[in-house]
Amino acid sequence: MPVLIVLTAMGCGGQGEGPSRFTLSGTVTYQGKPVPEGEIIISPDPSANHSGPGSYATIKDGHFETAPGKGITGGAYLLSVTGFDGVPFQSEDGGETFLQGKTLFADFKLKQQFQSQDETLDIEIPLSK
Repeated sequence: MPVLIVLTAMGCGGQGEGPSRFTLSGTVTYQGKPVPEGEIIISPDPSANHSGPGSYATIKDGHFETAPGKGITGGAYLLSVTGFDGVPFQSEDGGETFLQGKTLFADFKLKQQFQSQDETLDIEIPLSK
């Protein structure tokens, strides 16, 4: 009976589930200033044969960081960045409130290769976006 208990404990969840994930953090600037609000969608790059997990981070006052345990693995990723001015406003018809404010830029894309470790990435959005 004790052997059964040990085997059951070894088979239950824990560190063996999925690849190790690492924190991605950094800054996002636009026109030389920190982006007030925004989001980054982080997807594995299938064109580079990377099928690891995706992730997501919010931008606040120019800084972002993936949630603990929900970051990146080593490999190639596609990042899609959207930024807002951070000034909440209500739609003209008075219906919807946009808490992040008006869009500064949308869907700025970049490819990035990451190592299997915590990473820092500083993103400067070009003026044309």
